[in-house]
Amino acid sequence: MPHRAPSAAPFISRKLEEPYETLLGGETAHHCLASSYADALHPLETRLSRDDLYRALDMLPLTLKAENILMLIEHVTGPAPCTAEAEQLAKRITNLAGQFGLR
Repeated sequence: MPHRAPSAAPFISRKLEEPYETLLGGETAHHCLASSYADALHPLETRLSRDDLYRALDMLPLTLKAENILMLIEHVTGPAPCTAEAEQLAKRITNLAGQFGLR
């Protein structure tokens, strides 16, 4: 029987240490990025539900959410009105994370 590699997800904290979590937008930013990700990918990925796509990104910290949104916009969807707010937020989070030395 093949052995599966353990998932790293339980060991990745969704929340950054304070004050960084609040400075980067907190729960509102988590929701905005995960919603935009799910909305943009759901029409493209028919095997996964929108809720599955939302949860897949929502388990990550804000810095990784922002990186995923920027990659999605650049490589998959292109700039679109539904992701414009998320793109601005992701760029802000990425810039601030760089200033704070966060990953």
